Amino acid sequence: MSPSPSPHSPPHASRDQAVQPSVPAKPKTDPVEMKRIPLEPKTFELKVSADIEIASKDQLRAKIATLETRIDDTRVKLDHATAKLKHPDPNQTVNHHIKLLRQYNDVRDIATGLMGIMAEHRQLPMKRIYQDLGLDEKD
Repeated sequence: MSPSPSPHSPPHASRDQAVQPSVPAKPKTDPVEMKRIPLEPKTFELKVSADIEIASKDQLRAKIATLETRIDDTRVKLDHATAKLKHPDPNQTVNHHIKLLRQYNDVRDIATGLMGIMAEHRQLPMKRIYQDLGLDEKD
């Protein structure tokens, strides 16, 4: 004979199934949904007494004076360095360098032409002419 079900157990429960106390289920939250929850930023307030604030202002004024001195020193160094320049104007310096590069390229082209004539006259490759003159092919 089977025991009759308890009045507190569900009608479908058998004697092998234990009755579980009802526990509120934890809400399942999708991680994507969790990211959409707006978070309020936390703010922190710093309260400073008047004495500390005055000391802080004095420290700032001292720091400003130190920085202004450094600026003046740097300006003096800049003036000395600028005075040593051959062309203080940057545009003049760039134009001078361009002029020197053009002269170098002209001389290099003439030298390469002469070495070509030598190679042709001696019936040697240019590589051999470079070696005979003690030059690297990259020169």
